[in-house]
Amino acid sequence: MPENQTYQIECDRLLQEQIANLHSLSFDEISSLPEAAEHELHITGHRCQLTVFVQPMVGGKLVVVQIARLAALGMLSYHRERGLVFGTDGSIRDASENELLITGG
Repeated sequence: MPENQTYQIECDRLLQEQIANLHSLSFDEISSLPEAAEHELHITGHRCQLTVFVQPMVGGKLVVVQIARLAALGMLSYHRERGLVFGTDGSIRDASENELLITGG
């Protein structure tokens, strides 16, 4: 399997794992998370940054999990992301592509 494909598969697995963990939280628990929390990790030998962003939106909170990897001497960044929208009414749904784009994804 090509390295790039292996990297993407591992990113998707990590994103899914993070989303599953967040999905188990309540709106109040999400609201108590910091606006941004990041940590470094290595995926297929590449140094990456995993960041969880929490942003207010009308009727709830948008939570985005992003894995970013710098390339070309730091001039480019490759990233993959997924998100959830937590409603004040307790609902949870996947964030739309539009909602992810608004956050800079």
